[in-house]
Amino acid sequence: MIFEVACLTVNSNTDLLLEQISKFKPKVVVVRDETAAKKISGKIPKGCELLTREDGLIKAALETEYDIFMVRWLGLPD
Repeated sequence: MIFEVACLTVNSNTDLLLEQISKFKPKVVVVRDETAAKKISGKIPKGCELLTREDGLIKAALETEYDIFMVRWLGLPD
């Protein structure tokens, strides 16, 4: 494998997130919308940590081990 995905984040698109978890097998995922996160909490595989809200985004950025951090955030409040 050329690269490994350590973390994936979404606002609320949990359907796409579940597909990507299956494909990339990250150690951490973040769902900004807590209601959406609760709907998939039982579908997250063992070994993958589910974080929520902005605090989860910050924790993932600070505590996840990675070489390159790529971000595309849309629609976050100022």
